[in-house]
Amino acid sequence: MTIVTQGKQIIEQTGGISLLSLNNLIRDSDLSSLVVLLDCCHGFPECWYSWRHQLAAIAEAGFHVVAPDIRGYGQTDQPESVEAYNILELTSDIVGLVHALDQEQAIIVGHDHGATLAWHCALLRPDLFKAIALLSVPYRAKAWESRPPTEMLKLMSGEQQFY
Repeated sequence: MTIVTQGKQIIEQTGGISLLSLNNLIRDSDLSSLVVLLDCCHGFPECWYSWRHQLAAIAEAGFHVVAPDIRGYGQTDQPESVEAYNILELTSDIVGLVHALDQEQAIIVGHDHGATLAWHCALLRPDLFKAIALLSVPYRAKAWESRPPTEMLKLMSGEQQFY
C-alpha cells in the first residue's frame, strides 16, 4: 500500500484500490488509538463527508481518526467486476488501510452498510480490530439455515416489498 499526501487529504492505495480520507485531523500524538470511521462503510450513497462533524470531536479526544471512502464511492477506484466488491475484498481494503497507517490495532465504527463491513473486519481480524461500534444496524449472525434477505423482506412486507 502506498500513501500519497494531497493537501489536507491522503490517498491510500491497497491492492490497486484507492481510499480517500482526511488527514488534517491526525494529531501529533500518533501513539493514540486509530479510529476508522466507516459509513459504507457509509450509508448508501454517502462518503467520508458524512463524518465531517465527528472527525474533529474524535481527534480532539486524542484519537488518530480516518474516514475512508470505500471502493466504488466518492473518488475511489471503481472496479467493474461485481466480485471486486465482496466482503473479503472490502475487509482487505480496511486491513490494508490500517497497515498503511503503520498501526497495529484500530477501533472500527460502521454506520448503515458500513456496520456490516465493520463487523466483518472485527470477526475476520480480531487481532487488528480491538473495538467495534455499530450505528443503526445491529449485528446479526447468519445461521446456515437462514433464508436469503430478499425472501425475509417478502415475508415481512408481503407484496409491498420492492427488492
